[in-house]
Amino acid sequence: MYDSDYIVTNDMTLILGVLVNVSVVPLQRMDRFLIGETLEQVAHVLNFPMEDFFVRVNNTSIVLNSLSIIETDVVLVLCHNVTVSGALNDSWLIPHGTQFSEISHLSPFFRSSFVIFNTTNSDNVLYGSTVVTKDIHCTIVNVTKQEIVIVFDRDSITKETIEETITDLVELPCGEHLWVDVLPQDDNTFYITVRWSSGEISDIIDSLRDCVRT
Repeated sequence: MYDSDYIVTNDMTLILGVLVNVSVVPLQRMDRFLIGETLEQVAHVLNFPMEDFFVRVNNTSIVLNSLSIIETDVVLVLCHNVTVSGALNDSWLIPHGTQFSEISHLSPFFRSSFVIFNTTNSDNVLYGSTVVTKDIHCTIVNVTKQEIVIVFDRDSITKETIEETITDLVELPCGEHLWVDVLPQDDNTFYITVRWSSGEISDIIDSLRDCVRT
């Protein structure tokens, strides 16, 4: 590209065109492109992989593809598809780097009566601080929660032992899930939170106490 101060020193063939500004967020990258260039060319220059993102025009619902033509100044937003099922069924294009707590539709579910987890791996619980870095399908379930405190008279008990013991005690109905959080203290006290998606195993705490006594 040449500006008005460029000095011609030999024969040249020039392509005339109108330049537009293209910005990409959240990468905070910007460059100037000729009207008529494609999004694929923009991605190459601004160095982002098209296959990793949905590219949306800022403040609109317009999603571009690799052959989309750049025609005006534009801000492009790199997004991922977040799909939820269970207590809520919906799907959104969410900007890369967004925390789950910033997704307004999910706000009612970040409390103790719900668990949001990765549908492909129920052990992967998603919290408000979870950051969107790729497409994800998550499930929202209403849970029953029970908390207990256990004090052991020996030092050999570990957090992992308690988690495994509780998991082994529970026979979950098909399609249901269990989450165990154990917080050990320095005096052999353990704060235990058990959450499950079925209301049919409320005797788990009594079973755990019986196990501890033996």
